[in-house]
Amino acid sequence: MKQSRLIPLKSVKKVNFGEIGLAFGGSLLKNSHAKSERPFSPRAAIHVVLRARAPITLLKRGRRKKIAEIVTAQGKRHFVQIHRFANAGNHLHMLIECREKAKFLAFLKAVTGAIALFVKVDERRLRSMNEEGRLRSEKPLAGRSTVATKAPVRASNLALANESQSLWLQRPWTRLVAASGRAFLQAWRYVDLNALEGACWGITRHEARSIQYGDLGPPRAWLKM
Repeated sequence: MKQSRLIPLKSVKKVNFGEIGLAFGGSLLKNSHAKSERPFSPRAAIHVVLRARAPITLLKRGRRKKIAEIVTAQGKRHFVQIHRFANAGNHLHMLIECREKAKFLAFLKAVTGAIALFVKVDERRLRSMNEEGRLRSEKPLAGRSTVATKAPVRASNLALANESQSLWLQRPWTRLVAASGRAFLQAWRYVDLNALEGACWGITRHEARSIQYGDLGPPRAWLKM
C-alpha cells in the first residue's frame, strides 16, 4: 500500500489536535486521569518512553537482548516501523511510525505487557536462586533450624507481595514528531544518546554526548529535554 507523505509538525497539530497538544502520558498524568485521547497521526513519527518502577533494572544480564527482541517482534506483528530503540536501564525510548491508530495502541499494550511479564518471571527466578544459595550456605545446627530457615522465607514473601504492582511507573509517554526535517533528527539523536548511556556502564550524559558528537562541538539545547 502506498504511504502518504509525512507533513510538518505544525500542520499535524493544526489539522488533528488543535490546542490539545502532541504529548500524552508519563508525568503529564501523574496526578490526574486522561481527559483526552492519546494523540496520533498516521503522518507523524512518535517518540515513546516507557519508565520502569525502581529498583527494577532492564539491563540485567540477558534482559537487554530479550527486551530488544520483544520490541522488534511486536513491531513486525503490528506493522510499526521502529526507527530507533534505546534501553537506558530504568526506561526505554523508541522512535516509531505507524499508519493506523488501532495498531499503534495494540503495539503499546503488547510491548508493555510482554516486557512486564518477562521481567517479573526473571525477577522471580533470580529470587529463587538467591534463596537456594542462602539456604545452602546457612546449614542450621540441630535445634536451631527455625531461626536459620525462616528469614529467607520472610524475605521471599515480602518480595512476592510487590508482584501485584505494575512494572511500569507511569503510563507510556508519547509525543508526535514531524517525521522529516530537524525535529525528526533531534528525536533520533536523543534516542541514540540514551542508547549510549545504557550501553556504557557508569557513563555520564556529558561523556555520552562527547562520544555521540565527537569533534562536532557542543550539543544543542534540545538534548536537555
